[in-house]
Amino acid sequence: MADRYSEYRKVAHNMGVDAVALVPGPNFTRLFDASFHSHERPLLVFIPVNGLPAAIVPNLELRSFRVVFEPFNQIAASRNAAGLAARGDWLVFVDADTQVSPRLFREMMRTMARDDCLGGGCPIIFDSGPWLGRHTVIVWNLTARIMRWAAGSFLFCRASAFHELGGFSPDFFAGEEVDYCIRLNRLGRRLAKRMVYLNEPVISSGRKVKALFTWQNVGHGLQAIATS
Repeated sequence: MADRYSEYRKVAHNMGVDAVALVPGPNFTRLFDASFHSHERPLLVFIPVNGLPAAIVPNLELRSFRVVFEPFNQIAASRNAAGLAARGDWLVFVDADTQVSPRLFREMMRTMARDDCLGGGCPIIFDSGPWLGRHTVIVWNLTARIMRWAAGSFLFCRASAFHELGGFSPDFFAGEEVDYCIRLNRLGRRLAKRMVYLNEPVISSGRKVKALFTWQNVGHGLQAIATS
């Protein structure tokens, strides 16, 4: 596994890929170990922002991770802070409670090599939570594939597109990735590029089920579909 990811990092470095991760506060140490440490850091750079326990910072810096703090407690602001700090040609936003498999990483790297790719995402599988909530994500996955949206737990894009769009909108405290993907798609049409929805899924924490599937988020999603 270590040799495999060493090769991935070499390829990522040659392509100018920079990985950005939003780290949730609860259970950070356990989630970090499960999602990244055991995978020998499949992505080139890990930038935790917001809700990061101070005690973990020296350990991360010893592993050559760059640590960036965003004082405003908002997901969009956190991702923007990380995106502005990153220096690669590509940005990969990964929540720390989300597991990226080697197969998904390979598919993403192949997609990045395409000239017509502006960014992309993939399906989500929740590792826990209520049965109905875990299966409702099928609706999201289908909608995201049709609309070429990416969930915030795993989203990649060209850094140039991120900067041209000004990152994620601070107007949204939820569903900010939908607004961002709508603007990415519009930019893609102008640049003759497109968002690519991958086939391999990520496995994310079931804690998101209750937070994501609210009537407010459903309404925002329907409004986004109508206006995109």
